[in-house]
Formats: sequence, C-alpha cells, structure tokens
Amino acid sequence: MKTSISLPIFIFLLYTLLLSFTHCSVLAQKNTPFVDKICKQTPYHALCLKTLLSDPRSAGADVRGLAIIMVDVIKRNTVSILSRINELLKKGGTDRHKRGALLACIDKYNAVLNGDVPEAMEALEKGDYKFAEQGATDASLEARLCEENFETSPITNMNKLVHHVSLVAASIVRMLL
Repeated sequence: MKTSISLPIFIFLLYTLLLSFTHCSVLAQKNTPFVDKICKQTPYHALCLKTLLSDPRSAGADVRGLAIIMVDVIKRNTVSILSRINELLKKGGTDRHKRGALLACIDKYNAVLNGDVPEAMEALEKGDYKFAEQGATDASLEARLCEENFETSPITNMNKLVHHVSLVAASIVRMLL
C-alpha cells in the first residue's frame, strides 16, 4: 500500500522536475541568438556562449543580466581555484618557490573574491558600468599575475579560465558604456 502511494508521488515529482528543465532549456534556446550576438563581441566567443547558455538566467536576460551572470562565474571559479590552491598547500611536496607562488596566488584571488567581484556586482546593480568593467578587468589581471609567479604552474588551466571569463565579463560590461 505504501509503495502504491509513493510511486505516483515519485512519478509526479519526476515529471515536474523534467518539465521545469525542459522549460528552462526552451527559454534559453529562445534567447540564443541574442546571447550569440553578445558573445561574438567578446574575445572568447565559445567560452562566453557555453557559459551563458548553461545558466538558466540567460533565458530572459538583457546585456546587464548577462554581465551579472559572468561576474557570478568569476566568483564561482575564484572560489574553486582558492580551494585547489589550499589542497595543494595541504598536500605538501612542493618546493619553496612553488609554495611561495601558491601563497601569492591566494592573496591575488582573495583580492578578486573580496574586492573585484563585489565592486563589479555593486557597480552593475547601480548602473555604474565603468567600475563594473574595472572590477572584471582587475580580476583578469590577478589571474594572469598568479600564473606568472610560477616556472611551471599546477593551476594553469584554472588561471586561464578565470582570466578568460573575466575578460568576457569586462567585454560584456563595456557594451553597456
């Protein structure tokens, strides 16, 4: 008896979940030409397109909304790279130079997380797009400077991702100026 009640509830919940995913996907597809047009004006078209279309908020977003999504992605990637750096430091086995470079990267990414991202987000909310652009540009610079600290970096791909996403965000914000 319990199984017969649980099964219909499970099927209903599954159907509702699938319907919501389908709805978000359809909405995102409706905005694809607009997102593609915006992304073509950035230095990393494919990354921009993939990133924005994977976020359901892009479905009804204007240029400002797309910029907000990209700044959120900078934040998410910064949190990931800080976590990875801390893992590498805890693991040990790195020489003194590499350890020093990792510690310097922590400072740089903390500046992104606690300074650049909040500056960009607040500026986007207030319509002060020059400061939003500066925050995203500063984040790209911090990622590049982190990478330059190493002879051989254990986080090259992550640094490149933050750098590229930040440049895409800055490019989108620049469209608002």
